[in-house]
Amino acid sequence: MNVCCKINENVLVEIPMSKIELIKTILGSLLFVSISVWFAFAFGQEQRLVAMIVVACGGFFALCGLWATWRLCGSSQGLIITDTGFYEYASAVVQGFVAWEEVEEIICLKYQRQPLINVFLKNPEEFISQKKSTICRFLQKQNYRFIGTPVSFSSGDFQQNSEEVERILLGQFESFQKRTQ
Repeated sequence: MNVCCKINENVLVEIPMSKIELIKTILGSLLFVSISVWFAFAFGQEQRLVAMIVVACGGFFALCGLWATWRLCGSSQGLIITDTGFYEYASAVVQGFVAWEEVEEIICLKYQRQPLINVFLKNPEEFISQKKSTICRFLQKQNYRFIGTPVSFSSGDFQQNSEEVERILLGQFESFQKRTQ
């Protein structure tokens, strides 16, 4: 199994990330970095503010492209579902392990045609505080502030279609709930 960490539980389902989506991200970031370089040379000589904005945008898209390239070359598993919870590695803010016993509710929705899975936790503040990365904590706090949960990811980032990913995740959560009643 090619994953980011050793998993000791019984793995029930492994859902790989969509390589097509990663390639689209890489190509899009290359396009925007190219446009940023062109803008910097075309307009940056006259206005320093424009040059700074263009460099910041180019840097952001370069980081997006590097992240997608790293994901494309690394572990292909985006979602790993076990008896005790799930590991999410597909989003830019990797959630890591989320235990079923911490999950209160899972809601699948579409926002601007993007399929999202929002996992509402019993104690979201504790989940956020356990993250080692300051950037991860900050981004999860923003998710919690705007969405109501720190755990939110797109079900469109996987090789299987979003409805299938949602069905599998919800089914395993319901199975856990039945086992623990």
